[in-house]
Amino acid sequence: MAYNLQTGSSGIRKEVIDNLVHVFAQPSYVLKELVSVTTTGGWQNTYYSENPDVLTAPTGNSGIGLPRGANFPQLSTSNTKETGFITKIGYEDNINFEDIISGNVDKQARTVFKLTQKAVYDIDTAIRTGFVDTTKSFNTFTIAKGYGWDKVASCAILDDLMRAKKEIGTYNYPTTSLVCVINLEDHRSMVNYLASKGAQFPTLGDNVANNGVVGKLAGVEIRVSNTIPASMAIIAVPKICATWKELVPLQSDVKEDPFKSTRIRVVEEGMFEYTDPRAVCIIYGTEDA
Repeated sequence: MAYNLQTGSSGIRKEVIDNLVHVFAQPSYVLKELVSVTTTGGWQNTYYSENPDVLTAPTGNSGIGLPRGANFPQLSTSNTKETGFITKIGYEDNINFEDIISGNVDKQARTVFKLTQKAVYDIDTAIRTGFVDTTKSFNTFTIAKGYGWDKVASCAILDDLMRAKKEIGTYNYPTTSLVCVINLEDHRSMVNYLASKGAQFPTLGDNVANNGVVGKLAGVEIRVSNTIPASMAIIAVPKICATWKELVPLQSDVKEDPFKSTRIRVVEEGMFEYTDPRAVCIIYGTEDA
C-alpha cells in the first residue's frame, strides 16, 4: 500500500487517512450519486416540495387568445413545507501498535477501507429509505405475480422501464437521463432476459463499474447497489429527484497514542430531502419468487 502504510510502518498522517477515505468512498456511492448534494449549518432543516403539475388557468380567464390591452390571468405555484433533522453516521477502530509494525496484513489500510465501506453503505441506505417514504407521493406500481423479472419467459422488463418513464414524464420531468437502481439479483435477471431474447448486451454486462453503473437499457442507465432490497427497483431523474443536505461531509480523524495504539474514526452527517417525489418511480415485484 502506498502513502507509508505498509506493514511495519509506524507513522500515519491524518491527511493520508482522509485522502484514502475519499479514494475508497467515491466509486462506492450509488444512491448518493442520484441526488443533489448541498451543505447546511443547521441540525433541523426546512425545504419545500413543489407541485409538479402544469399550472391551470382560472375558469373563464384563459391565457390563450388574450385581447390587446387585457389583463393577464394570475398563476401561482404551490409548495409543501417539509422539516427534517440531520442523521449522524460514524464508526471507529483502535489498532494496536504491534499490529501496525508487525502484523501479517496491512491493518491500517484495511481498517480505513472497511470503516469507509460501512459509512458509505449506511449513507446510501438512508437515502434509499427516504426514496420509499410512504408519506410522500412518489410514482409506484407493482408487477403482477408471474411476470417478475426472474421469469424470463413471461416478464416484460423493457415495458416496465418504459412504464416507469411514462409515470415520471406525466409530471413534466425530463426522462432522457433516467437512472434505475437495482440489486444484483435483478441485474442477473436483466442479463438472462436479454440473452434469452437473442439480444446483444455489450452495454449491460456482468461487471459493476464505479458507482454501480453497469450500462443502459431502454435508454435508462442501470446501476447496482446492495442497499436495494429484494423485489424493488428505483427509477429517478438524477439530481432533480431529491437532495442530500450535508452538515459534515465524509471525513476522518486519526489519533495516535505513541507505542500503544492508533484510533481511526470516519464520520458523515446529513439529511435526505425529498424535494421532487414525482421525479421518482418505485417498481415492486421485480422478483417473482
